[in-house]
Amino acid sequence: MIKTYFSKNLKYLTSNTKITQAELSRILGISRQAIHNLINKDSDVRISTVLKISEVYNINPSDILFTDLESNK
Repeated sequence: MIKTYFSKNLKYLTSNTKITQAELSRILGISRQAIHNLINKDSDVRISTVLKISEVYNINPSDILFTDLESNK
C-alpha cells in the first residue's frame, strides 16, 4: 500500500488558508460532510476530486498526495 498525505494535507489546507471546509465544499459541489470524511479518512478520494482540490489551492496533485505540506512550509 502506498502511503499518501492527502487527508493530512487537506486538513492543513482548510485550516491554514482562506478557503475553509465549507467554502471548499461549495466550490467542489460536494457536501461539507464529504470534505469532513476525506479529512478523517472515512472515504476514499476520487482522482477527479484530487485534481479539483489541487486546482483550488494551486498545488501540484502529486504534492497534495505524496508530500507532507505541513512539514515543507
